[in-house]
Amino acid sequence: MQRGKNHPYIEKILSHAEVPNLITVAPLYVVNYNSFDDTYQITQNYQGTPLASVNPAVETFKISGRDALRQRINDGQLVDLAWFNEQPDKPVVRYVHHSHRPLGAQANRPEKRVKSTTSTSPAEPIQTLDFDLKAQTVAVVMGDANTRQQQITQLIDEHNGHALLIDAFKHSNSASFYNQQLSQTDIVVMVQNQNKHATSKALSKAVKQYDLKMAIANGGGLQQIERAMYRAVKGLPAFESGNLITYPQAEAQ
Repeated sequence: MQRGKNHPYIEKILSHAEVPNLITVAPLYVVNYNSFDDTYQITQNYQGTPLASVNPAVETFKISGRDALRQRINDGQLVDLAWFNEQPDKPVVRYVHHSHRPLGAQANRPEKRVKSTTSTSPAEPIQTLDFDLKAQTVAVVMGDANTRQQQITQLIDEHNGHALLIDAFKHSNSASFYNQQLSQTDIVVMVQNQNKHATSKALSKAVKQYDLKMAIANGGGLQQIERAMYRAVKGLPAFESGNLITYPQAEAQ
């Protein structure tokens, strides 16, 4: 498949080739964010089975915040790990499950995890508008994105999209960073009151380079972000202020 300006991407994996004996694959492991060192840590699968039980060389597998952004890995996400049998101390993320998580994916989290600002995903849907992202990737650029990561990811999932959250406080004016992160993105939502002018400038260059859809949310509320996504999808004005826009309401569930 091709996205944007001939950027290849994988839409769906239908099947895997047979795994050679020299490789071990550990499927459906849960990613947990650790704010202390800004890493994403993996210690168990969605059933609570410790990673060390299948790979004694690695009790906790860590992913840096930068690598997590590059691979679109979020807190609570499921990934498949793999390693060469001769090098069990060097596992890698083989596949990231961006949708269709098992219901028990976040039921068993490591007890040593310190930060827990949110509980498991709400059972009730949180979308209020009726539109379909059609598997497009939405990058939400806002300060301290991790505090709302779970809710924003759920909102985008409910609209059939993929979420990429970028912390604008850490990456305020790095043009090269945004060029790299947005190369596989379809829609950009910038939260205006949680960004600096330098961020807007860097984003603008990347949006033009990759011909992306972009909208501005005045604040970091879920409804403001949702409305911005709708405007981007429909080619409406980027700003809501001063524009009379009718938003289609989602049916009550």
